[in-house]
Amino acid sequence: GQGAGAIDPAAAVAAEVAAVPATVAFGAADEAGWRAVRRVTVTNVSTRRLRLGVDAEAEGIAGVSVTATPLRLGLRPGQKVELTLTARVAFLPRRLGAVLGSVRLDVVGGGAIAIPWAVALPLSGQPLVSGIRLSARRFRASDRSPAVLSIRAGSVRDRDGRTQLQPLALLDVELWRGRARIGLLARLRDVLPGNYAFGVTGRGPRGGELSRGAYRLRIVAVPPDGDAQYAAVGFRIR
Repeated sequence: GQGAGAIDPAAAVAAEVAAVPATVAFGAADEAGWRAVRRVTVTNVSTRRLRLGVDAEAEGIAGVSVTATPLRLGLRPGQKVELTLTARVAFLPRRLGAVLGSVRLDVVGGGAIAIPWAVALPLSGQPLVSGIRLSARRFRASDRSPAVLSIRAGSVRDRDGRTQLQPLALLDVELWRGRARIGLLARLRDVLPGNYAFGVTGRGPRGGELSRGAYRLRIVAVPPDGDAQYAAVGFRIR
């Protein structure tokens, strides 16, 4: 928390810069080579001139990449600039329901805001994991105020008038950095369909604080029979 008289840089930046829309849905990729373009309007709502750097923070997860243009913005008070975001899918990964990330706007002099984005990768049949959300995408390691990862696991569906449950034999939350798997953060066994939440403290599997930089959480859902499904969400340690 911030003490009396202290300034929260993130809150200060949020009061100076507005992005519309605040989140970007690229839609569902249906073939290799798929491409989608979205535009975000960035407005300087402060009384001073701002210079911003743009970082798409995409690591090419599962063949999905997101780029932004322009990479630098100069805004007079009240000025609006259009930011173009382009998502590309080099190949369609199997059993991966969605890839999530964020575009970061860094204000020169300190502070940043994030614009979350999502690319859906349709699955055949019912997804085993959905509704994935991380409450913060950029945070410091904290045991008292962790980010919260929310997951809807399993599924409930009607077939021929009968309700059928799809439980999970295993639900794992793995920590990755780039292409390297750091380790297992959480594991649940014999999971009934429902909503689950996990605290993300910014610590690794062995309890040590993570160094600054970009990471991702990979969610692995294993049914009692059949193939596992995967989803991923990125975040950054400040």
